[in-house]
Amino acid sequence: MSPTDAVILGIVQGLTEFLPVSSSGHLVIAERVLGIQSADLSFPIAVHVGTLAAVIVYFRHRIADILKAFIHRSDSRSDRTSVPTRDIERMMLVFVLIASIPAGVIGVLFKDRIEMAFAAPFAAALCLMVTGLW
Repeated sequence: MSPTDAVILGIVQGLTEFLPVSSSGHLVIAERVLGIQSADLSFPIAVHVGTLAAVIVYFRHRIADILKAFIHRSDSRSDRTSVPTRDIERMMLVFVLIASIPAGVIGVLFKDRIEMAFAAPFAAALCLMVTGLW
C-alpha cells in the first residue's frame, strides 16, 4: 500500500467513523474501488486505533474524571454535590467495561469469519445495505 493509498483510506475512515454507517465496510469497499491490495487487517486496525487515540485525546479530561472517581472511592458524604457525581462516573466505567465484553467475545469466537468479511467487498456492501434499510 502506498502512502497516498493510506492517506485516502485514512480520510475515508475519518469521514465515516462518527457517522451512523460502517467505517469498516467503507474501507473494504474503498480498497476494492481504488484497487488497493491489503494482505491482512493491520491497516484497518491501525486506522481504528488512530480513531481511538483521537477520541481519548478529545475526551481526556472526562476520562480522567471517571478514572479518578473510580480510584478515589470516598465514603465521606460531607460533600453532597460531588458524591452523586462520583457514583455516576463509577457506574459509567462499569457500564463501559460490561458493554465491551460482548464485542471481545464475538471478536475471539468469530475471528476467521470477520477476516473473511473484510476480504469480501460484496459482504461489506450487503451489510451496509441491511444497516441502511434497518
